[in-house]
Amino acid sequence: LVAPQQVDDKEKDGSKEEEEIVVPRTTYLPHGSDVDLMDVLKRCCDENSGVTLVGYGPTVQAICHILGDILCIPNVQVLRECIADESEARRDAMLEHGLLFDERVVSLTDFLEEYDCLHDRIDPGAVASADPAPKYVCDAKRGGHLCLFLPYLTRDYGYAEWPVQTWYQEGGSAAFTGKEGRTYYCPLGRRSVDLCDEPGFSSRFRLFLTGRQHLDEKDLLHQLVPELMP
Repeated sequence: LVAPQQVDDKEKDGSKEEEEIVVPRTTYLPHGSDVDLMDVLKRCCDENSGVTLVGYGPTVQAICHILGDILCIPNVQVLRECIADESEARRDAMLEHGLLFDERVVSLTDFLEEYDCLHDRIDPGAVASADPAPKYVCDAKRGGHLCLFLPYLTRDYGYAEWPVQTWYQEGGSAAFTGKEGRTYYCPLGRRSVDLCDEPGFSSRFRLFLTGRQHLDEKDLLHQLVPELMP
């Protein structure tokens, strides 16, 4: 178990640093009789602060039981995409039925939107721009020209690159359809950025002209030139 804590006697630029507490164990799963583990959990968790768990599925389940049954910590959440297990079916069953104390299972996207963690990852100071407000660009892998422009935008025009995440997959999972559908991407956290090749996430500039959808979708094209459509 690795838990963050604030260290009072270490300061950097007037602010407190955080370091990690590593708690080793000799058993396969953590349990309430582990004195060192219980001491760390009592110091790091309380009824007024939220606890977010990630890691190996059975270990996360055991920690949830300790927090709920022994320490009575109410605000516990588990990040769905950050739970690992050798068996996906066992992991899904644990998340669906194995959490007994009202733990919330949330997606990584919702977690990032709620806590706005991305601003700690992207340093606005790294953006070489006279404009104090940073500008962000995201390559959503649409296959257009943005991937060619991206190095010049970040090097010469003061843009910082925003991370990308999977948005959705067309045609469902290969396990059900027998073939892999196309995967679509969007900015991490489903945020709108200044420039993105996925038009719905581009707030200032777009690489596609308004009305382009009429050329891509046959039913909309029929509205423009019905006499030319079969």
